Amino acid sequence: MVNEIFKILKDTKPFLISVETKENKIFRGNLIFVEENMNCLLENTILIDRDGKISKFKSVFLRGSCVKMFVIPDILGLIPYVQNR
Repeated sequence: MVNEIFKILKDTKPFLISVETKENKIFRGNLIFVEENMNCLLENTILIDRDGKISKFKSVFLRGSCVKMFVIPDILGLIPYVQNR
């Protein structure tokens, strides 16, 4: 199961994704790199914090233990190995 999730995340690289952290901050950007422990690097990132304040960053590294969830584009539902689940 973990390998399938990791494989899907690797396929999101050309798309914008959102990553919500345990501190309820939302990072939206292009996924450049992801590891099996869910450490990830986002580029051209927008941060929306709890108060609604928006900040822009060239790149952001998120530690996997801080990640609550990934929000991926709907188009990835068309990938054959995702449809078979």
